[in-house]
Amino acid sequence: MENRTYLNPKNYYDNRRLEEEKALSSLLVLMPSYRGQEALPRNCLESLVRCGAEVIASYECSDPALHRCIVAERAMNFLSDPKNAATYTHVLWVDDDMVFTPAEAAFVFHLSDLFDAAISARYCKRGNSNRLTLKHFYADVLSAPLSELFPLLDTVDEIEVIPALCGMGFLVVPAFQFAEHCRRVPQCEHQTSDGRTVSMPAICSSGPLDLTRGRFCWCSEDECYCRGLWHYSNGVYVAPIQVAHLSSVPLVPAKDAIWLG
Repeated sequence: MENRTYLNPKNYYDNRRLEEEKALSSLLVLMPSYRGQEALPRNCLESLVRCGAEVIASYECSDPALHRCIVAERAMNFLSDPKNAATYTHVLWVDDDMVFTPAEAAFVFHLSDLFDAAISARYCKRGNSNRLTLKHFYADVLSAPLSELFPLLDTVDEIEVIPALCGMGFLVVPAFQFAEHCRRVPQCEHQTSDGRTVSMPAICSSGPLDLTRGRFCWCSEDECYCRGLWHYSNGVYVAPIQVAHLSSVPLVPAKDAIWLG
């Protein structure tokens, strides 16, 4: 039986101290957005900037998969500067309608560093708190003592992260694994609005996936990206931490929310 207990990052991190110490200064945030953010998610993104994070945002591309590839190319150009490559150790993919605090970002960031793998928070599908944006992936669960993250914490508790295929709404990837993935996938061309042709890594796409004997399912750009991380790097795991998905109100997963597969 899966443990449904969520950890509250605010019990381990103080948002004001994260800001004062610029504790997220090695985090590069990638945010593709079609029409821009509403006020609440924008405030969340700005809170990461106050903690030292760098943001690469992109707007006005209506194709989610293409937009992620465009942002990946911009991030690769940014990381090609040796100074930036040495500074930014992790990449955070974040959707433009996610609601979170720096504490959630710090927790997922440090888990990614601890397990040397991509780590996602848990969040529900837009408008449906009973469905998580998660599918099980058959690999070993990883665990470590919580004291490895917080040496001053007097506890024998362990933290587990579960292998998964998940959304890219709040996903931290080690920068080296992000870059290696981008280098190893095919490159594709895209024509910009000013007529230039640029090459970018085809990190994800969406379309029908052949299961067996003519049976097809739809593979989203998020699932495609996660499958790539399992193929080219150390995989994707889900932490027992939840963030909110903006609907008419911010939605967090219901206690008995189910995985997609």
